[in-house]
Amino acid sequence: NTATVEHVEIYHRKGSHRNYERRPGAWTKLNVHDIAIPVQGHGLVDQEYTPLPPNSFDPIIVTPGEVHSFYIALTTSSNLVYSVGNSNAIDGESIVAQNSDLAVMQGVGKRQLFAGTFKHCRWNGVVEYEQVRL
Repeated sequence: NTATVEHVEIYHRKGSHRNYERRPGAWTKLNVHDIAIPVQGHGLVDQEYTPLPPNSFDPIIVTPGEVHSFYIALTTSSNLVYSVGNSNAIDGESIVAQNSDLAVMQGVGKRQLFAGTFKHCRWNGVVEYEQVRL
């Protein structure tokens, strides 16, 4: 693996991503960071992931039953690591990983920022979270 610096834009919206993949006004930009990511081939390798550094954006409060969508975009390359998802599943409804606190759903990939949608994509990453009492 080699490391390269990527320009990352992170977007969030409360609710599903479905029908909002090409609507930048429906998303809130959370932060922008330059990070070093491992690149192997074209970056599309199962069982690897694109790491985001701790504190890449301010915490998002998710209450039980809410749906939140995240859009992570590399603006300098197409090296974001993802896997091909289940083509029989409905994007935004098929669970990729879950525990008793949250579920991560299958989504879509993008060729360019808010353009060129690829269906049935699984984000290769790790969700770090903590439970808080409000």
